[in-house]
Amino acid sequence: MRPKLVALGFVFFFIAIAIAFPHIIYDQFIWKYFWGPIVADANGVYSIEYNEITAISGYNVVNTLTYAVLTIVALYISYGKLKERSSEKDVERFILALFPLIIYGSVARVLEDLGLFLSLPLQALFISPLIYIQTLILFLCIIFASKRAENSRLPYPLITGILVCDAAIVLLKPHLAIEMSPLYLIAVSALFIFLSFRFRDWHMQGLIFSLFLLSLALCYIFYLSAHSDIRVLLASLSLPALITALSFVLPAPGYFKSPYSLMAIFSQSLDATATYIGLSYFGYYEKHVLPSLFMDFAGPWVMIPIKIAVVFLIIYAIKDEDEMIKKIILLLVIILGLAPGTRDALRITLGV
Repeated sequence: MRPKLVALGFVFFFIAIAIAFPHIIYDQFIWKYFWGPIVADANGVYSIEYNEITAISGYNVVNTLTYAVLTIVALYISYGKLKERSSEKDVERFILALFPLIIYGSVARVLEDLGLFLSLPLQALFISPLIYIQTLILFLCIIFASKRAENSRLPYPLITGILVCDAAIVLLKPHLAIEMSPLYLIAVSALFIFLSFRFRDWHMQGLIFSLFLLSLALCYIFYLSAHSDIRVLLASLSLPALITALSFVLPAPGYFKSPYSLMAIFSQSLDATATYIGLSYFGYYEKHVLPSLFMDFAGPWVMIPIKIAVVFLIIYAIKDEDEMIKKIILLLVIILGLAPGTRDALRITLGV
């Protein structure tokens, strides 16, 4: 039996069970462990109740394991598709196009923390993991459509994506705390549309779209950064930069010094350092399950050596794997460190 049919059948079965037993499936499972925590986060409260079922803001064991399994499955499927249809060079190009999108997801998440979005459905879309799911879907649509349209006269997928984002900003204006300058929006859109004609390869189209989204998000950050303290950002970046530099300079096997390995070390160090600063000096609290257990036992500082040790162990464990597998695994390690680390450093810097 085909895996796609099995997956589709499972989805329909789950929907049927949810309709037949809404209190058990939705209230006690979906609401309590998935949607409820997002709603609580959007409302800025620790817990929220629905039909006498309380959901706690942040991550829990159930949604953490579910997101981890889905990530592994998505990684496995992506690896199969990339190995089947793409060269190693294509994978490199895809990863390059993806990097600004990782930063965009973190910046957009901080915009939700700053109160840019005024309505709950919109707030929920910009809370992890939904922020990364919706932006990744949009990004992949641009990538695959651009690959199909490489020989056409117009880079219509990217132009369409830019215009859709522009229209969304205009239509959602009543639901945003501040209004973006029309001149800035027109200028940035015109610039990236011009670049879309200049760089027509599918991976460059994806990179241009990622940079376009990041430019929009950074504009809103600029508007909302009245209480920023750049010293906090420098403090968050200095220790990861030092750890990465030492990893490159000190005697060690070459696989610890590859660009992907160094980026993985930097991203995880950034996440650990920003977490330590936020919890120790600014009254933040940890939402993830496993780090909370370690920090309850030894304090926030313990995440720095733990994360460094884990990333070194991962790099060592995959040193003999296929190059494409190594890059995809290290990309996942980079995302899991860079995304929350960037968000935490920005939040503290902006005084959220």
